[in-house]
Amino acid sequence: MGASKYFAAVEAAQARAASDWSGVLPPFDFTTLAAKGWLARLKARLAQPALAAVYAVSRRWFPVFRLAGLTHVTRDAQVREILGRPDDFITPFGREMAELADGATFLLGLDGPEHDRLHRLMRQILDPADGQRIAAMSHRFADALLDNSAGEIDAIGDLLKRVPAEICLRYFGLACDDIDQFGDWTMALSAFLFGDPFGDPATRALAINAARRLRCIIDDAIARAQHDLAKADPRPQTADTLVERLVLLQGRQPVSDAEIRSILIGLATGFIPTNTLAAARMLDILLKRPEAMAAARCAALAHDMPAMRRIVLEAGRLNPALAPGQWRYCPRDTTIAVDGRPHAIAAGTTLLVSTMS
Repeated sequence: MGASKYFAAVEAAQARAASDWSGVLPPFDFTTLAAKGWLARLKARLAQPALAAVYAVSRRWFPVFRLAGLTHVTRDAQVREILGRPDDFITPFGREMAELADGATFLLGLDGPEHDRLHRLMRQILDPADGQRIAAMSHRFADALLDNSAGEIDAIGDLLKRVPAEICLRYFGLACDDIDQFGDWTMALSAFLFGDPFGDPATRALAINAARRLRCIIDDAIARAQHDLAKADPRPQTADTLVERLVLLQGRQPVSDAEIRSILIGLATGFIPTNTLAAARMLDILLKRPEAMAAARCAALAHDMPAMRRIVLEAGRLNPALAPGQWRYCPRDTTIAVDGRPHAIAAGTTLLVSTMS
């Protein structure tokens, strides 16, 4: 592996895509991202444990080090410092997010005043009371899927991914006939944005394919919400779905259709993949630790939510969804403190800031 894709390789890939687009979408097949062959599967299985062992040594002796074209940061103090300095260590996702949303960038790809403006807008449409509604939907869908499973279920594909996909469609106000494909589209975007620092062409091609499909159903939802609002008399002041809330907001603030699209794509890309991955990794820990699984079963049967929360959050700590960490990019020469001394970080450095470590 050489240098990361930020940003020369990103720009080159976007330029090629603009000239290569034929106007015809190829079939979408999420399995193309799966490791092929026993050796590739073995490498994928061993990658995180091997990196964790390297990080254990790193935390003690060299908490900032170069490996495979990236600068890895493994100690708590340096991880917190970097994540707390967004002007010096920026999120590198903006250009690709704008491409996926066809023009506008979501919150995670922005910095400075535009980030703050979009954050304020998001706070207006996300109601804290929505949590109870989402929890109720989660219980309802999980119960229905388990009740109809005949005693056996694909825990990842047919439960842990399906439940957030079902919730996302209803909470956002989207319509899609193939819920499994809808979930896979968001997974493809997440893999491209957050799991592809070196710019794999297959990962990119699948994400662009998925983004075009997502944009179609989101643009349809925006148009339907605008049509319904135009016909409404009197004009409603509140709405149940995010797309309706955003369209209502258009009447009070300068919010474009492109921004609404980028918000919904960004939220969907965070909602389904992150919940699926977090739950799957928690389940993996419970399956490997019989005493933990027994405790979880007891808590579930007793409807003891505080106990269940403690168990699954500990499982999530041991096997975090955001592993090995978050990407950051250093736009100008700077330093961070390491053992009381300044440690230089050069402009153009891509950092893997390991919250897992």
